[in-house]
Amino acid sequence: MSTAARGRLPADEMLSKAMADAGLDDFGDARFIDDYRNTIESLNDEVDFSANGIAFAGGFVHTLLVNRLRMERDLKAYPEIHDEVLAPPIVVTGFPRTGTTKLQRMLSTSPRFQSLKFWRLLNPAPFGPPDGGPDPRIASAEQAAEYVRTTYPEVWASHPFPVHDPPDGTGRPPGC
Repeated sequence: MSTAARGRLPADEMLSKAMADAGLDDFGDARFIDDYRNTIESLNDEVDFSANGIAFAGGFVHTLLVNRLRMERDLKAYPEIHDEVLAPPIVVTGFPRTGTTKLQRMLSTSPRFQSLKFWRLLNPAPFGPPDGGPDPRIASAEQAAEYVRTTYPEVWASHPFPVHDPPDGTGRPPGC
């Protein structure tokens, strides 16, 4: 990404890369692209990115763009998604280091709740149709977690984000 060397996120290059990587080109509502470009322009105007910041932010935006493309694909392929009834969420908030993560993990062990696993948080839209094997989003999240653990050990030490936590008692990752 040529403009990344100047400390800026290259909006159009990131769009092209996301479409190429996903093999998709429909972002849904046409307003999305203008809103996306405005967001990237604001980031470039307001954030003094370091080289690591550009790499991290660029990777994060890329993941969001690819997920948007896959979500739009799935909404068209499975319109019944719009008919799903969702229970109101339980949101755990609080100051850092006060036990909110512990509370969230305790609640997520209950069969009454569906917790948001790290691998689903990173990639809410499936990569493709189910093939009967483990969800490939799990391996992707394992790679991301390992990257943070080894590249930013101080972040990992204070707030690790295990891919499979909490375990479901089967000895294998949830969703498999």
